[in-house]
Amino acid sequence: MTNSATLERTTFATSRLLEFFTEKELSMQIGHESDWWPLALLKELVDNALDACEMAGESPVIEVDLTEDTLSIRDNGPGIPAATVER
Repeated sequence: MTNSATLERTTFATSRLLEFFTEKELSMQIGHESDWWPLALLKELVDNALDACEMAGESPVIEVDLTEDTLSIRDNGPGIPAATVER
C-alpha cells in the first residue's frame, strides 16, 4: 500500500510587538521595574554614544538634556545608518 500524502512544512511566525509594548516584557528586557526605566535609558544611551564615538575614532562629546517630561542625548558619533532606521 502506498501513501501519496506529503508533509508540507510551514514556518511559524509571530509578532514581536508584545515584547516592546507591555510593562512586564519591557521590565524583563531592561532588567528593572518601570520606576527605574529613566535611569536605565540614560545609561544605555550614554553607553551607546560612547561606543559609537570609540568605533568612529572620535573623542566623545555627549550632551544630556533632562526636563520634567523629556530626556535627550546628543553626541558626535556617526549616527544610526538610514537602512537601520527604516527597518
